[in-house]
Order: sequence, then C-alpha cells, then structure tokens
Amino acid sequence: MTHVHLDHRNCLEVIIVKGRGTEIQRLADQLLSLRGVKHGKLVMTTTGKHLK
Repeated sequence: MTHVHLDHRNCLEVIIVKGRGTEIQRLADQLLSLRGVKHGKLVMTTTGKHLK
C-alpha cells in the first residue's frame, strides 16, 4: 500500500493485492463504497501463466 498527500484535503492510496478475481472485485466494490472515497478504479492483470 502507498499513501501520498496530494494537498491538505486529498490523499492518493494505491493498494496492490493478489488473489482470486472475484474476491478482489468484491474488495474493490467495498472500498469504493466507503464514505470519503471520491474516485476509484480497479485494474487487474495476469501473468498469463494459466492462459493457453
């Protein structure tokens, strides 16, 4: 996790997690619904290891 103060009223949080896509989506939905969260975006990727 990284926390950066953008100005006196706004911060940027970057959280990197590893796990099942459905669980990560659920976590993102919960975080984005929190009071005080102004903007949010979930970006997921894969190593491609299991893709054929």
